[in-house]
Amino acid sequence: MAIGAPSLNLLVGSALPGVPESRQRAAIVSALRSLAPVAGEHGLRILLEPVNEIENPGFLAPTPDAAVELIEAAGAEHAEQLGLLLDIYHVARAGDDPLRAIERHARWIGHVQVSDHPGRGAPGTGELPIWELLEALQASRYEGAVGLEYKAPAPTEESLGFMRERRTRSLFE
Repeated sequence: MAIGAPSLNLLVGSALPGVPESRQRAAIVSALRSLAPVAGEHGLRILLEPVNEIENPGFLAPTPDAAVELIEAAGAEHAEQLGLLLDIYHVARAGDDPLRAIERHARWIGHVQVSDHPGRGAPGTGELPIWELLEALQASRYEGAVGLEYKAPAPTEESLGFMRERRTRSLFE
């Protein structure tokens, strides 16, 4: 709260060898149930970030569907304190369509991170329809920030050139 962040990013981690996955998922759900009221008391929201298994083998929430399954298992009474951190790159890298992920999980999205795919480069350097994705977020009534989390091939200012393509008003004004 001291820095004013409205959300906390929770990475559920990779599966532990020798421990049944069902037991590990149950532990995550139990932790979410315990942490959600504490977060709520402080005006915070806990966001689960799906991280693709290709680069992070064994990750327990590798897709938005898997993360939302954990969130929903924590119970409807915690819906205000739990949500999804949608990293467009990880969605695409996992083989999912980011537009469909936005449609399926719009109500849970609490923060968005953008980079292009393949390569996790600046928007416009890969194959993702970045502006279409941002417009889908806006249409879904997402009002939060959009973080740029990419590998810049040059100084940051130069890598922001993709934004010059859109000289219209901001999508999130």
